[in-house]
Amino acid sequence: MQLVGLNTQVAFQATKAEKKTEANAAVNTSTAPMANDSFEKPEQKKTFKERLGGIAKFFVNFKEMAVGIAKGLLYGGAAAGVIVLGDRAINLKHTMKGGMAASIVGGGIAAFHIIKARLKSNQRTANVDHQLKIGHRDK
Repeated sequence: MQLVGLNTQVAFQATKAEKKTEANAAVNTSTAPMANDSFEKPEQKKTFKERLGGIAKFFVNFKEMAVGIAKGLLYGGAAAGVIVLGDRAINLKHTMKGGMAASIVGGGIAAFHIIKARLKSNQRTANVDHQLKIGHRDK
């Protein structure tokens, strides 16, 4: 019998502890995941439709985002320019308030068009997915 620590009430026999750990180890190893077990899905080769859909979705995203960024810069820049020119015409000098208002309005308009383009591109890529899964392109 061995004593653990300074407390004399806690004692155990080494042989019984070894037997218990061997039994527990056998149970634990049978339920533990093996090294070759994987929680990831195995990679499957993409079909021709999936590859075509990926290319179509890339071009849809690229086109919609490019148009949205261009519109945002054009309309936001135009609105900011109008605010700055209006401020200069009224005060005959550029004030800080006019510049801040121009940047806030221009940035807001640009952000609106970029978000709108992203939502539109999501909708169009969903349409591409829908057409590929249902089989509209097979006709």
